[in-house]
Amino acid sequence: MQVQSVRFNINQWSVPEAKKWLKENDYRVGQFEEAVAKHWSVAVPITKVAAEERLAFGWASVVTDDCGETLVDHQDDRISIPELEKAAYTYVQHSREATEMHVRKGIAELVESVVITPEKREAMGIGAGVSGWWVGFHVSDPDVWSKVKDGTYTEFSIGGSAKRKAVA
Repeated sequence: MQVQSVRFNINQWSVPEAKKWLKENDYRVGQFEEAVAKHWSVAVPITKVAAEERLAFGWASVVTDDCGETLVDHQDDRISIPELEKAAYTYVQHSREATEMHVRKGIAELVESVVITPEKREAMGIGAGVSGWWVGFHVSDPDVWSKVKDGTYTEFSIGGSAKRKAVA
């Protein structure tokens, strides 16, 4: 396990103090993101398409809203676009299998995946919008598909692990 991010309490640390602490404690700073106020304004519901084929599409994770503002997720976490890309590509290369509520495996299989970034939107000529990971799944489990159709499951959820470390 390796440290991927260090969080500093915005009420206790200035940006220069945080950068100094990282340097003094031998942390290599590849990207430094200043703290933002909690902001969650983008609805990320599952969009059901081709119901007979059991296909569900939607945002697995949204990093920034359509104004480019960083979003904080339901667990008060945020992820950078490079880290989301790395996680998405690893998932596509090594798994593609969905779980029900992060526990029961084999309920669906990934059929579509794209991480949308400002650079990719520009290259595709699609203008401003959210940045995040868009996915589509074929849901093979009939009970799970029923829960998608009746609105029990309304969003995708990505799993991950991190170890929080208090900064003195």
